[in-house]
Amino acid sequence: MRLYDEHAPRLYAVALHILGQPDAAASVLESVFVDVANGAVAGDIGSLIRAIRDLALAKKGRTAPAPVVPSEAPGPRVLVERAFYEGMTVSDLAMRYDLREELVRTMLREGMAELRREFAESGTK
Repeated sequence: MRLYDEHAPRLYAVALHILGQPDAAASVLESVFVDVANGAVAGDIGSLIRAIRDLALAKKGRTAPAPVVPSEAPGPRVLVERAFYEGMTVSDLAMRYDLREELVRTMLREGMAELRREFAESGTK
């Protein structure tokens, strides 16, 4: 019960962000905690987030991205968010934004470094 109380709001927010539907997000959250109870998913936050993300993306039926060339290239954080919330690969991101894969990888590293700095500054683990 403590595990649910501690992590459910954050996990629900991830599922809702991916799916955009409260009922679907609640269903994914419930499924993951049933899997935890059955021992199919570990109870640490990393495993829980991974399970929520994977199940939400599967439920959403992730499809290949349509090519979109914005007026300017996205920042590193946008690429990290697209990779996490939409399950986009380096190839997907490169195609979507008309960038070289090497540049996308570099930008993803920069985006992750930026998030780590922000977490360190806020005291979030």
